[in-house]
Amino acid sequence: MDNKKLWTLYRSAFKHIPLSLDEITDISTLYNDIGRDKVFSCATRKKILPAISALMVKLEIEESYWKPYTLQFRERNLRILDCLSYVYSSLYSAGVNKMVVVENFGALLSSEEDLAMFGSGDVDNYADINQKELIYKVLRNLGFSITEIKAGDILISSAFKKEGFLPENIYFGINWDITCRTNLPCLTSKEEFIDWNNLIYYKDTAIRMPPLEALMYICMMHIAVHGFSRAPDIRLYYDIANIERSSLNWFKIKDWAIRDENSTRIATVGFLSKQLLGVTVPGYILSMGNNAQKRHLINLVFDQTNNRLIDFPNKLTTLGIDVFSNDNGSLQGFKDVVTPNKIWLNQRYGNSKKAFYRHIINLI
Repeated sequence: MDNKKLWTLYRSAFKHIPLSLDEITDISTLYNDIGRDKVFSCATRKKILPAISALMVKLEIEESYWKPYTLQFRERNLRILDCLSYVYSSLYSAGVNKMVVVENFGALLSSEEDLAMFGSGDVDNYADINQKELIYKVLRNLGFSITEIKAGDILISSAFKKEGFLPENIYFGINWDITCRTNLPCLTSKEEFIDWNNLIYYKDTAIRMPPLEALMYICMMHIAVHGFSRAPDIRLYYDIANIERSSLNWFKIKDWAIRDENSTRIATVGFLSKQLLGVTVPGYILSMGNNAQKRHLINLVFDQTNNRLIDFPNKLTTLGIDVFSNDNGSLQGFKDVVTPNKIWLNQRYGNSKKAFYRHIINLI
């Protein structure tokens, strides 16, 4: 199979900019060479069937076969939208005013693109942890079951499910920090970055989104915490393409990145978004961070010759990504990875002398 043409297919499915004649030709050639069933298999394995189906309909390639999938996802997602609006209405009535929909579903809603493009099994939200107990109380009263995802004693996120209310295999999730990860401390914000008095409502629903700059910052950091290229890889960059379609104050994002020491991460995400999907990112964003470290990062996660993300980095590569992402230099990055702060170690592995050794074993 021609992986270069396959990645042309993947990128094209998420681009907002017009496709070139060469891209359209490569997609048609690939489709004819490997056949519809193989294209379907690749799309399903990569969990991008909604985007591939929409692309096939757009290019009028066996439209009668692909269009029903687009309709199926659109109907499913309209039901998700109604459920989410009901939940937000109930939360707001109970006094919850610091919870917003973010990441893939939030980015899609912000762009007003076709709802059929959402194919994930979870809808991500972000909330102020000070309202956690009230949120839990409301959702339990609505009949949701709650599962807490923890790393040791650290609450990473919470999942909410209700059989028969949501479409099958769908759940709502809440992240309690700007990023979520289990093997290293979360990349957090040093100060508040969401203006809770200036939230955006999605059309005539009760669903609330953060201001677009905050939504973009969350989505860019989401990519960074996934090591820039780990699954769901290309889908994460679609979030950036969606939010960028609106008018953004990128200087806010720059200021937050500098304050939180995430400049190298944000600049790398900006570069990759531009290369993969043609997203317009200001030069002052791309120039942030350490140039040498950015080159190392890009070489670890991106195949520049074939304009594609490198598949599934192993654990050592993942550690290298964290090392070179550090705004204080790669030496400090290595130190932060190998010897994170003791409070986190004790919360993650228990208050014992073995905490450090357990951390090292978990890393490798």
